[in-house]
Amino acid sequence: MSGRVRRTGRVRDVYPGDEECAVMVDATVLVLSPLAGALVELVGEDGWVPVPTVATGLVERFGAPPDGDALGGTLAALHELAEQGVVEVADGSPRGT
Repeated sequence: MSGRVRRTGRVRDVYPGDEECAVMVDATVLVLSPLAGALVELVGEDGWVPVPTVATGLVERFGAPPDGDALGGTLAALHELAEQGVVEVADGSPRGT
């Protein structure tokens, strides 16, 4: 399953920029690449979003990845953001965990 994603409650603020984006997680400000910033924007703040929806948004903005695996690349990038406390990735179970 591809799962779902949402911002964590640890995200205090998002600072969009032209090239990079910054996000405040707890008391730490992280500067994100354009791709990671787009991920944060696509996830939004309104709850769970299907990962395929996020992957589609990335392809629309940046084009298809060279290996053609937009979903796999999106999941990998989301897991990196999850390690930083920016997002939470769920496996697709009904309760979101």
